[in-house]
Amino acid sequence: MFRRLIAWLLRADWKPIIDWSEAEAGRVLCRISVDVPRVWSGREILEQVLCATGNEFVLYKKRRSGGELSRVRFTGPFHGAAMRLTEFEPGPPPLYRLQLWPVDGEAVLYSHAWRGWFGVWRNESHNDLGVGLCYIDSGDRDQLKELRRELLGGKVPDSLITEEAMWEQVNGLPESDRRAAMAALAMRSLAAVDQRFHETFPDAGPVPESLRPAFDAIQQRVQDIQQAEESRPVAPELAALMQRFVSDSTKRSPAAPPEADSVQ
Repeated sequence: MFRRLIAWLLRADWKPIIDWSEAEAGRVLCRISVDVPRVWSGREILEQVLCATGNEFVLYKKRRSGGELSRVRFTGPFHGAAMRLTEFEPGPPPLYRLQLWPVDGEAVLYSHAWRGWFGVWRNESHNDLGVGLCYIDSGDRDQLKELRRELLGGKVPDSLITEEAMWEQVNGLPESDRRAAMAALAMRSLAAVDQRFHETFPDAGPVPESLRPAFDAIQQRVQDIQQAEESRPVAPELAALMQRFVSDSTKRSPAAPPEADSVQ
């Protein structure tokens, strides 16, 4: 009774809007705990549980301190090409993030509860935050790969596999080699953009005199990047991944949505 009175006085709620026991109700696809920074200082454990009932998914998260809960509801299928697996924190040890990307981003429902003074709770819900909140973190990269494979029915796009393999190799290089690798990727991207420009505008003509200073500055910068690339040539395997990545990127149409694949 006292907590309910305090909740009324503080315009809060006497219990959280999220029932953590519901995380056990559906089919649990994964349960992952990670070490994350606390709000003010130190670190704590974040528990994550992804459940599925048919084609409906619920992602629960709880900080081990018990003072913060969240729940994200969404439905399949997923944009396979957008479900990237990235190194979210370099570590050590590194922390990886799998971005879940439901096709129907407008159907994502987010609820959040955090405990305040006197043990009362602040609750909020939103249905306009989109797919950006649909992600799960892990220190085990292979665990997230397997989860993605299951969500996409084994049909992970080749372009995504190429992209991640490339970045994994680039991020694993020493700092000096990484800078040269980024320069190599930039040169390949510039060449692809230049080719696309001349295909689209075959008779563009010379650079106007008013734009000549800017053009010359850009050309000088390109030469600097090329010199950085040539100073430490990338390995043939990484060069091939870069070329495939650039080719896949330039083939995508900006207006076309990614291909949707999911377990139904």
